[in-house]
Amino acid sequence: MSTDSAPWQQRDVLSFSEHSLRSYQSLLGRELTAPGSLIERAARLFEADYVVLSHTAANVPVYNYGNALALKLWELPWDAFVAMESHKCAEPMAQEARDCFLQEVETQGFATGHSGVRISASGRRFRIDDVTCWNVYDEAGTRIGQAATYQQWTFL
Repeated sequence: MSTDSAPWQQRDVLSFSEHSLRSYQSLLGRELTAPGSLIERAARLFEADYVVLSHTAANVPVYNYGNALALKLWELPWDAFVAMESHKCAEPMAQEARDCFLQEVETQGFATGHSGVRISASGRRFRIDDVTCWNVYDEAGTRIGQAATYQQWTFL
C-alpha cells in the first residue's frame, strides 16, 4: 500500500518527527515549526515552504523523512525517497565535503551554513545553500539520525 498521500501521519514518521523537532529546539534554541499538538506540527513540517529531510543513524544511512517540498525537489514519491541511501543525493565528487559536514554535525550536535550540489531522481542538478543540519536523539539520548533544513536552492 502506498503511503504517499499523507506519510507524515504514519506512527513511525510521527515519532521521528517528534524526536527531530525536539532535538532541533534543544540544540538550536528555537522552534522549527509553530507550537501545537504533534499532529499539527507534523502537518506543518510536511507542508512547510522550506525543505526538511532526515536519514537514519545506520552505517549506510537511508532517508526516513522528506517533507512535500523535499519530495518535489528530488522528484520522488514518499516510498521511493525513504528507500534511498542518503549519500546517493550528492554527486560523487561532492561526497567528501558532504561526509565532512555530517561528521561535524555528529560531533558538535548541529552545524549551519553548508552548501552543495544535489541530484534529483531525473538527474536534475541543484545547489543547496545555508543548510542547517542537526543530530536527532530519542528520549534516552541515543542518536537515531540526522535531519536537515534549508530554504535556498538553485537549479543548475
